Amino acid sequence: MIFKVMRNKKLLILGIVLSILMITALSVFKYADKMYREYNNTPLTLEIIQKELALMTTGAVLPNGNWSYGIDISHHQPLVRWKKLRILIDEDGKTVWSQKKAVRTVSIDYVFMKATEGESFKDWRFKGRWRKAKKYGITRGAYHFFRPGKSAESQAQNFINSVGVLENTDLPPVLDIEKMDDCSVETLNKRALDWLRIVEKHYGRKPIVYANPYYLNNVIDSRITSNYPIWVANYNVKRPSYGNWRYWQFTDKGLVRGAGPVDINVRHQQ
Repeated sequence: MIFKVMRNKKLLILGIVLSILMITALSVFKYADKMYREYNNTPLTLEIIQKELALMTTGAVLPNGNWSYGIDISHHQPLVRWKKLRILIDEDGKTVWSQKKAVRTVSIDYVFMKATEGESFKDWRFKGRWRKAKKYGITRGAYHFFRPGKSAESQAQNFINSVGVLENTDLPPVLDIEKMDDCSVETLNKRALDWLRIVEKHYGRKPIVYANPYYLNNVIDSRITSNYPIWVANYNVKRPSYGNWRYWQFTDKGLVRGAGPVDINVRHQQ
């Protein structure tokens, strides 16, 4: 009788634990699906998850062409060793997720760093990294994560106050457009264009616009795409599905010596 009660208690506890795990997994999936839909305008499916997991082991092929390579970082990368920055590549010319698979490295010519987001957020790692990139002779760029639900003027001022002076060797400012924030397409475009014009007037340089192909083809209008350089995020393809671009973020699954897992970008050699 005692053993039966104990067994029933164990089964009850196991059932509770499994239920909690299932609820947690469902909540995580719902959140991931929401984020994926907002960024790609398509639902997250099992096939997509399997493909993403496979890429973690197979890596992304470095694009053929006369490219210079760069990375983008934020406070999510806790440590950057500027002297050691190199992209790790395997014997098939693909990025790796394990240093053990790397057989060669590729140099990094530039680094984009997150400076600000919205009206008030400032990346707490930005200032120190901005100085160190210059110290070690790496071309640097700063980006602002755009929140279309907030004032364009306040967001532009947040970026300008955080970045300060841009030197001639620095890359143009970047506006990172990834979220709708429940705004209309018209509101997003108006505020994005306002931000671009304010920052362009302040620095005397045309900012770069970062977005994925869906946003570039369906959300961001031609007043922006025809007048500002484009940095397109398009993974697992031989060439981006958006044609007129200056920079191409071709993978979010790169491994860089001195920085860890990061996005990797290419641009045509000047």
